[in-house]
Amino acid sequence: MTDNFNCKNGSENCVFYESKKNTNQSFKSYELLKKLCEKNDYESCNDLGVLEAKKGNANKAYSFYKKSCENHIQMGCANQGAYELMNGNDEIGIKLLLNACNNNILPACAGLGSKYIQQNKIQDANKYNQKACEGGEATGCNNLGVIFSKASDFVQTEKYYDLACNKKSMLGCYNRAELFVKKLELIKAESIHKLNCKKGYFFSCNSLGSLSEKSKKSDLAIKYYRMACENKVMIGCTNLASIFLGQGKLNEAIKFNKIACDSDEGSGCHNLAIIEQQSKHIDNAMKLYSIACNKFFMGSCYNLGMIYIEKNDPLSADKFFKIACDGNYMDGCTAQGLVAKGKGEIEVAKKYFNYACKNGNSIACDQLKSIK
Repeated sequence: MTDNFNCKNGSENCVFYESKKNTNQSFKSYELLKKLCEKNDYESCNDLGVLEAKKGNANKAYSFYKKSCENHIQMGCANQGAYELMNGNDEIGIKLLLNACNNNILPACAGLGSKYIQQNKIQDANKYNQKACEGGEATGCNNLGVIFSKASDFVQTEKYYDLACNKKSMLGCYNRAELFVKKLELIKAESIHKLNCKKGYFFSCNSLGSLSEKSKKSDLAIKYYRMACENKVMIGCTNLASIFLGQGKLNEAIKFNKIACDSDEGSGCHNLAIIEQQSKHIDNAMKLYSIACNKFFMGSCYNLGMIYIEKNDPLSADKFFKIACDGNYMDGCTAQGLVAKGKGEIEVAKKYFNYACKNGNSIACDQLKSIK
């Protein structure tokens, strides 16, 4: 899990860089900041943006950041740059963050490092995250942990997540705890997640739900999943729905999957689609699978393709299998191979089977053997 600029679903990763002169005192009131901003105190304009962002008023926040940046407040430029990236304006966003980073605004360096991770520009990501981390910016340390995790260097991964956690980054602590989960050191993981959850990092509450569920403590799992769900961590809602479904409480399962689906969590829409499909409400299922597929939930794209196969529409099916395959959902690649095989396009089928087989799909391996 890396820092990004998404302020939805309970993320701590929204970019709120406050001006240094305000960070060591109780944050000034909105009205006072407004008066100071109107009197050309442009650091206060930036801090007005912070307050607006924390209230979810993105457009107002952006206008204050822009005003601050236009008047040479680099913290404001860092915030404006982050919002440009959120809205897909990469060229402007990177330029603003780069300029702020070169002026030693370390959160901007970390933000730049985050973007370069997304773009898979690892050398640049290392450079800017290293600068941020060495300067004491926890996000940079966490991002370095992400980079080393992707490279399977778990010694360095652990080192940088520890650094981030020790610098009071709840995201760094979360990632550290998840490493303990992978190492089956569950008591250590639970301890960190409990502290994080208590501090209001609700992704850790969801993880506590998962640990509780694995320990067959369903009441405790429900408690933590509900806490995550109520605080906009939508995967907590779908996990809660899953427990209720297992308990035969269909209406509760539908309720919490719908909360997730309505909040852009693709798995919630996918789960609703499965319920509709099992109830033989195929048209409703297709609509929900389509919504989830558009939210990049690849299992839904695949399931939609399978419905089109049942409807004897291989052309439409192959379209959705391709989306799934392109999204690294190997059942989609295998299905593309089967469609090609059915049309007698054996070499095309081999290509898809070979790719899926190399990525662990046993059905594709069996198919590959059968046509060699």
